[in-house]
Amino acid sequence: DSSHEMLELGEKIYALNHWPDDKTEFIQADAFVYLRDAVERGDEYDIVVLDPPKFAHNKRQVENACRGYKDLNMNAFKIIKPGGYLMTF
Repeated sequence: DSSHEMLELGEKIYALNHWPDDKTEFIQADAFVYLRDAVERGDEYDIVVLDPPKFAHNKRQVENACRGYKDLNMNAFKIIKPGGYLMTF
């Protein structure tokens, strides 16, 4: 996520559910850069959650927005372990 505040909230909610701390990462980064780098490093994850911002604010921006969403999801699929999950909201 790009928002430090949202990551802190996510970490608090995660802790309230008593899930193991050693199996989860909350990462603040530009998702496009992070995912491309993760693919190059050969990183693998059981679960990837993407919540990208609204890329299209009008009809003229829809085509570029679709490319952005495709790029994010395509790279996310490349770092999911077999049997893993990708959740995009």
